[in-house]
Amino acid sequence: MEHVQHKLDQYSHIFLLLKDELKWKVSDQRILMMAASFYSVSKRPFNLPHYLNICDYMKAYSGMFSPFKSYHRFITAAILDTRYEDPFSKFDEMNRIHDELVKAGFRKGIFTYISALAFMGTNTPEERIHEKAAKAHTIYSYMKDQHFFLTSASDYPLAVLLAEGEERTEDIVGLMESYYDQLNRSGFKKGNELQFLSHILSLAGAAASQNLVDRCVQTAYTLENHGFRLKRKNYPEIGLLSLIDSQTSDIENLESAISQLNAAKHFKWNKEMNFTVAVHLIASERLENTTVLGTGFYTSIEIMMQAQQAAMIAVVASSATSVSDGGGGGE
Repeated sequence: MEHVQHKLDQYSHIFLLLKDELKWKVSDQRILMMAASFYSVSKRPFNLPHYLNICDYMKAYSGMFSPFKSYHRFITAAILDTRYEDPFSKFDEMNRIHDELVKAGFRKGIFTYISALAFMGTNTPEERIHEKAAKAHTIYSYMKDQHFFLTSASDYPLAVLLAEGEERTEDIVGLMESYYDQLNRSGFKKGNELQFLSHILSLAGAAASQNLVDRCVQTAYTLENHGFRLKRKNYPEIGLLSLIDSQTSDIENLESAISQLNAAKHFKWNKEMNFTVAVHLIASERLENTTVLGTGFYTSIEIMMQAQQAAMIAVVASSATSVSDGGGGGE
């Protein structure tokens, strides 16, 4: 728990710095919680002036109706800063990939920008961006065909991540449907959350299929035995804990972390976000000790966390209140 505690302390410290600096610009605390969480699960030190410079750059070099004129830049700046040595040039790259995705058929907006970030995380060679963008849109179209009312622009990032593999589109979609059906038969309820869970588990490939379904069932059972009242919105966290093959010690650390966050006066009103952040802290700790994990799962788990981070951003993108400095854009 010592290393997890250090990350919790770091998370709280960064959040309070952001809150003090941006309290008049950001009215939804989840935005700052999310930004702080990216730093706490990375090894990149937080430098407030540098972070604010990235935010200002994004606002200055975005069009009038860009989502980065508004609160989206505060989340995206944290992602760029924790992932890349030169976040400024990476912001420009993200814009170029966004435009490629739009050419492939995706609609302009924040979810396509999030997809561009996901795309950058796959390290796709420049000469293959057009090909992968087209494949991602085909996967998204298949998703829409299978579950018309469940599929929306918030599924764009997962389509991009699923397109990274060399499997045929039909096989990828078949695997997603297989996970969806198996999980439903195992007690998970149909809906948006189950579709998302089936998509992110598909990133691990077909070989792990039944094993991961069994793990999801066991993880849900273990969490409930530890007093967690699980809801559908917790399905992605169940998936992540299943991918890291969480042990009793992980669940105990998770319980302790959530307890601390829920008791903190600046976090206690956002218990759902606390659960997600705590799961990411536990997962990041496991990732740092790769001997605990099967090597075949390491990349899948990193991509899984990336996909879930995209989903977290999507939730805020859909429901966060407007900020005082205006601007807008999005879907």
